[in-house]
Amino acid sequence: MICRSQWRCLRQIAQFKFVNLINWTQLSGQGRASSPVGEEHVPDELQTGCNCSIVIVDDNPGSLEYLAAALAGTGLMIFTAASGEAGLALIYTHRPQIVLSDLVMPSLSGLDVLRLVKEFDPKISVVIMSSNDPDRAMAKTLEQTGTEYLKKPIALSVLRSCIGQLMQNHFVRSQDRPGQNGAGSSPSR
Repeated sequence: MICRSQWRCLRQIAQFKFVNLINWTQLSGQGRASSPVGEEHVPDELQTGCNCSIVIVDDNPGSLEYLAAALAGTGLMIFTAASGEAGLALIYTHRPQIVLSDLVMPSLSGLDVLRLVKEFDPKISVVIMSSNDPDRAMAKTLEQTGTEYLKKPIALSVLRSCIGQLMQNHFVRSQDRPGQNGAGSSPSR
């Protein structure tokens, strides 16, 4: 059952101009995207073979572009949203495996997004980003929800390592489910 706020978010998605499905293969013209640092290969930590998607939520268009470009060519289907509301609409529509959200945004904050994502699907991995260190209350919330925290500015290696680990976790969980695409192990008793 979808609540009233979820329906409101879904209706609002059409109003946001910066919500995009990024198809980096078409943009690159060569079957792969060039990364912001000119690397020509997908880093080892991002080569998991899983079919993952990510929603990146940040009210700063430059940050959205940087983060999406940094993760291009990794096998992730990348969705971007310029507000918490638009991000939630994408999350409710596409049910990604990973959400990468800025903490400080107008209207819905990253913690609001975290809370609503975990209510919607607790299995979705969430990463919160901010230029500020988390206070005690926020640190406790992040710990209780198993949420990753990245401090801005984020080094590419740190971003890729964090997202790569979450992709691997998703891949392992999907392989552990019996009957999932014929793969997976049967529970032993």
